[in-house]
Amino acid sequence: MLARLHVQNFKCLRDVDIAFGPFTVLIGPNDSGKSSILDALRILGRTMREPLADIFRGDDEWRHLAWKGTNVSSFALEVGYKNGPQERTYKLVLSALNVFEEHISEDNAGPVHVFKVPRRAGTRLRDHAGGAFVPSIKGSNIAADHSLRSFYGSHKSDLHALVEIPRYHLNPEHLRSTAPTLRDAVLAPTGDNLVAVLDRLISGPDRSVIVRLEKALHEAIPTIRGISLPAVAGQAGTKTLEFVLDNAQNGPPVTIPCAHASDGAMLLTAFLALAFSDEPGMILVEEPENGLHPSRLREVVEMLRKISTGAVGNTPRQVIVTTHSPLLLNYTQPEEVRIVQRDRERGTIVTPMSDVPDVHELLDEFGTGELWYLLGEQALVEGKKP
Repeated sequence: MLARLHVQNFKCLRDVDIAFGPFTVLIGPNDSGKSSILDALRILGRTMREPLADIFRGDDEWRHLAWKGTNVSSFALEVGYKNGPQERTYKLVLSALNVFEEHISEDNAGPVHVFKVPRRAGTRLRDHAGGAFVPSIKGSNIAADHSLRSFYGSHKSDLHALVEIPRYHLNPEHLRSTAPTLRDAVLAPTGDNLVAVLDRLISGPDRSVIVRLEKALHEAIPTIRGISLPAVAGQAGTKTLEFVLDNAQNGPPVTIPCAHASDGAMLLTAFLALAFSDEPGMILVEEPENGLHPSRLREVVEMLRKISTGAVGNTPRQVIVTTHSPLLLNYTQPEEVRIVQRDRERGTIVTPMSDVPDVHELLDEFGTGELWYLLGEQALVEGKKP
């Protein structure tokens, strides 16, 4: 699980620390730095599968990524993450002198292993055992030292599963798309291959998966009993989604096309498809409130929280959500919320809502979202009263 992220001199993140829990909600105005936080995770994800020299190209790229486009000497992305009882730390430092440094340690204790790669060379070997790129530096014994290769590869492999994450901005209309079936389908960022993912789950070796998925869907929407994936006429290998309705008269099953189902039903089905898939390792959802009737927001928050605890799905999956909806926020707890603001000189600032003065006393009278709506980010952080 991702425990924390520390970023220095990257985009609008001059010096930012943010802690993550199993279910974390980021709030704040546009241009506050939420997207830059997600971009930092995305960049780290790319480093797990691409040579660094292919990601950071030339001075123009440096100015694009550096704090305010200025001539800072370096920027750094650091994550703390847990692998069982151990907490590991990975830090990537990119220097204006064209040198990368990767710092890796366990349990916040020494030794800290530092791997240096010249940016212009950027030559790397694939560590087939660990599934990660391993630096190949002239005069270094990294490539020859099997134990060091294994150490490096193990960390990078674990981190790859953690941060190699799509940013889901699910679109109910896209979720209704027909799709060709694929054995290894992973839900696309807008969800346009939902049918393919559901088909993979139905046809997989564990037959209990679809039973549990349909049970969770019925609990969330009692009028729906299950799903059906009929073939599309005239399109070989392509299927569509239909919902099986709950028939109180115990007559023959009745289905409706997904085109006639609500946006809420489509979104909850997509979240369940993610919960019962093995990938991605973390679920990041942007603005899940879009297109939803306010009455469905409680169900969405409860579903995502259950996914984060493992109450729904194959295994506990860390969930990060961004939102602009005070109504959605009303169904969260202050310990789950991070307030993101941007200061002209200091850049982005992240404050846990649980650190707001007297927040629990305020919540005796107001909802979490009501406080945000009435006060705004700055007054809320300062502990002002409505």
